[in-house]
Amino acid sequence: MFGLENSTTEFVLTLICAFLASGGFWAYLTKRQDRNSDTTKLLMGLAHDLILTRGTTYMSRGYITNEEFNDLDVYLIRPYLGLGGNGMAERILNEIKKLPIHDPDFAQGAKND
Repeated sequence: MFGLENSTTEFVLTLICAFLASGGFWAYLTKRQDRNSDTTKLLMGLAHDLILTRGTTYMSRGYITNEEFNDLDVYLIRPYLGLGGNGMAERILNEIKKLPIHDPDFAQGAKND
């Protein structure tokens, strides 16, 4: 009877040790600590401000260029959300997706004609 209980206990202890020693667990703890660092909070604040400022600028202007959209999405909104940012970035992105996309080269060529 003790043999079965000992093997079960050893098995459970082995699983717990394997979990604690795994890279995924430590990566999780490190990422969790990174979210709370002052540097991350500062970057999140700056990203929040830039997303809000640029997003409202594009919405007020009534259009966005392809380059502006890609820069906002790739370099600000995705990293912001990846660091745990709130849904504000997604709301702004959804509103910006409704804007017409203007090609700045086409607009300059029309002015020169």
